[in-house]
Amino acid sequence: MTTKRSSVSARRPPGGPRRSCYSTAIAHIRPGRRRATRSRATSRTFAPRRARAARALGELRDTRSLDLLVDLLAAHEDILVQSAHIALVILTRQDFGQARGRWVEWMDANAGRHRIEWLIDALLHPDEALRTAAADELKHVTQEYYGFHPRLPKHDREIMQKKYRRWWDTEGHRRFKMPS
Repeated sequence: MTTKRSSVSARRPPGGPRRSCYSTAIAHIRPGRRRATRSRATSRTFAPRRARAARALGELRDTRSLDLLVDLLAAHEDILVQSAHIALVILTRQDFGQARGRWVEWMDANAGRHRIEWLIDALLHPDEALRTAAADELKHVTQEYYGFHPRLPKHDREIMQKKYRRWWDTEGHRRFKMPS
């Protein structure tokens, strides 16, 4: 098996630490403006912009946005709910529809795990499209391939998933650190 390290970070969006430091600094320097921005952002006029931002967080696979995306499922604007749902499916490779309660349960059970573990879980998802996406991403990010194909019988997929879990337990967790 190939054990090359991926040059692509599986979980780190561009500008990470700088962006959060900047946000913290702005909050301390101008807390009043931050509150005004937050109240304006909840209005319907900003819903399309917020929806694009939610989708972008999903595309970036930013696991730190999991809470935010789940919270957006309770938004009043349909475009926000739909975008949050799409982003959550991309981020987690699970699909609980727009049922916020089910996403909260999943998040509580899995938030402390690495996203690669989420992808390994998704190899047994009932939806073939999600299995395919998880397998493709897992192969790309880890540079590991154990012969998984989404159309294999469930028993064979379970065997492949066990191989990925064994790899994760013995090697993968050392190569891929949890984001801070």
